[in-house]
Amino acid sequence: MRRRVPLPATVLVTAVVAMLVAVGAVVTAVVLRPKAEPAPAAVPAAAGGSATVTCDGGPCVVLASRQAKGETVELLADAAGGSGKIRFGGTGSDIVLETSITVMGARLRQDSLECVDGPTAACLVRGPVDGGMLGEVLVARADIWRPAEQPYFADGSRIVLAQVVDDDTPEVIVVRHVCSGAATDCQRDPVVAAVYRLGADEPVGCTRRYSVPAQLRGWPDVRVTRGELRQCP
Repeated sequence: MRRRVPLPATVLVTAVVAMLVAVGAVVTAVVLRPKAEPAPAAVPAAAGGSATVTCDGGPCVVLASRQAKGETVELLADAAGGSGKIRFGGTGSDIVLETSITVMGARLRQDSLECVDGPTAACLVRGPVDGGMLGEVLVARADIWRPAEQPYFADGSRIVLAQVVDDDTPEVIVVRHVCSGAATDCQRDPVVAAVYRLGADEPVGCTRRYSVPAQLRGWPDVRVTRGELRQCP
């Protein structure tokens, strides 16, 4: 079992491995009740120039669009952001993958998609949940997009992609609280930004502790340099 980013005690965790095998991931399903934030009006997501891609039984809309690997990457979702898909190649492409974080309660928004291009391109899909943020990463290797094996949870409410350690491959930055002692509510405790290589079980390192997330450089577009990293608490 891969090491997971610690979840806050206020979140009820239920194992639903069988549900997630279909998306090629072994993850811990988190039973949450997030506050729904309906996505702004967007254009219908057509596939093959005619058929409509469906999300939760209805037509998907395009929430966000980015460029990576010389192609368009689109985040599709239902009107409430509770069901999503990622389409590679733009309208007319038949390469569509399901999101996994929506199964765990995350809500997708217009700022839920982030991509970093390069020799190894990656895209992050993230969404808020009660107690923080969930994120999943899709990586392009040998020109084939595949989902990473596990999601990321940030009780500091921020997950980003950035090049920190390697010049050719982005890393995942997860903002999390450092719980003191046996505290059951860590939201008032200091935070660190933990940096993970793609697919790694352990973080490369963490920043020093900050009193509040907003003190992290570039917040909310968190940026970390290699020189800032130290052993994680």
